[in-house]
Order: sequence, then structure tokens, then C-alpha cells
Amino acid sequence: MPGRPLELLLVDDNEDDLLLMQEALAGHPAIGSARVANGGAAAFAILRAEPPWRPHLIILDLNMPILDGFGVLRALKEDPALRGIPVLVVTASGREADVTRAYDAGAATYFQKPLHHPELINLVAALDRYWAGAALLPGKPK
Repeated sequence: MPGRPLELLLVDDNEDDLLLMQEALAGHPAIGSARVANGGAAAFAILRAEPPWRPHLIILDLNMPILDGFGVLRALKEDPALRGIPVLVVTASGREADVTRAYDAGAATYFQKPLHHPELINLVAALDRYWAGAALLPGKPK
């Protein structure tokens, strides 16, 4: 794939889920590096640090304490410096109300967290094909 690999920010409060996602991403060189934020507040600490760093994509869980994924989405979309970053919700909930609320808040896509490792591998392969392969993203030359 031409251009530099995707840089991701993974936002989840579950260490096991973060590790599984990092392992699944590791097999896709076009995806590149992933920084990890253990919760919504940690995500903003990374995104608002100096010097500024902007991931190509944010993979966000919804069910987190203190600042949940909906609050993160809302704050991202209200911030002119961050609103253009696509947010991929990957969360345990498959509730229609959560799906609708996430899209209304500005999510680019919504996935229910896979229950089994092979399903996670398939999800990451789909992310690789679309976001690293087909989609044009700000700050990522094609």
C-alpha cells in the first residue's frame, strides 16, 4: 500500500479488549501503529498533548466509566481541531438505541464487539480493506 500506514487511537477501559485489538491489528502492516487510551479522559489527554498528535482513526468503546463513549464522541465533534477524525465505535452493545445515538453523535461506523477471536480478526481485516485501503483520510496520502 502506498503512503504511510494508518495511525490509530484505541479508546477502551477494558485492558483485555485493548490487548486483543492490538494483537489483531498487528497482523495488518497497512494499519500501522495504535496508541492506547484507557478511557475517555485518557483519550483527550493524548489528543490535547503538546505537540499535537492526530490519529487517522479512533476506535472507541461506548461503555466506559466517568467519560463514556457518547461523551467522547460529543466532545470530539464539538472540537474544531478533532471533529474531522473518523470515529469507529466498537462496543459490546448491539442495542438499536445505542447504534442510533452513536451515529447521531457523529460516529463514522458502528460495530458490535466480536465474541470470538476469529471474528475479531475478520473485523480488523474489514477495517484494513476499507479504512487503510479504500478510504481517503485527512493527513494520510494515498
